[in-house]
This record gives sequence, structure tokens and C-alpha cells, in this order.
Amino acid sequence: MSISHREFFRLLPKAVGNYQYTIQGASVDIQLEEGRLEIELSQEGRRRIASLTLPETRLEFRFSGATEDQKTAFLKRFDLAYQRGGG
Repeated sequence: MSISHREFFRLLPKAVGNYQYTIQGASVDIQLEEGRLEIELSQEGRRRIASLTLPETRLEFRFSGATEDQKTAFLKRFDLAYQRGGG
């Protein structure tokens, strides 16, 4: 994602909605209706496009015990929370 850790954690409550979650370092543990999700953030880096420099963080999602419908619904909400509009 083209996002800093600070911005990621600022938007996280909107992305997880009513799910309970805990943050430990660069890892987020989310309790779903059935199962759980762990999101691991990479070290924050920089991506350079011509003269533009953007923050970059890679995310790893690890679901356990969640149904496919839960995974799909969560990822849809997550994507909407982190969408950015352009002009």
C-alpha cells in the first residue's frame, strides 16, 4: 500500500468497524465473528516515481477459522476504508 504506518493506524478503526482488535508493534490481531485475522506490516519504505516520493508499506493478511464470506466482507470494508479520492 502507498501508506505510512502512522496513516495506516489512524484509519484502522474505520477499516475494522465493530471488530475487537489489538495492536502489538507492527502487527494487528482482529477477532472476527468466526476466527481471526492477523495483519503484519512490513517496514515502512519509500517508492519513487519520477520526482514524486510516496510512503510504501506491504501488508500480509493471515486469516484463521474465518469463512470465505467473512474474508470477502472484511476485505471489501478494508479496501473502502483505505481508498483515496483524486481530483
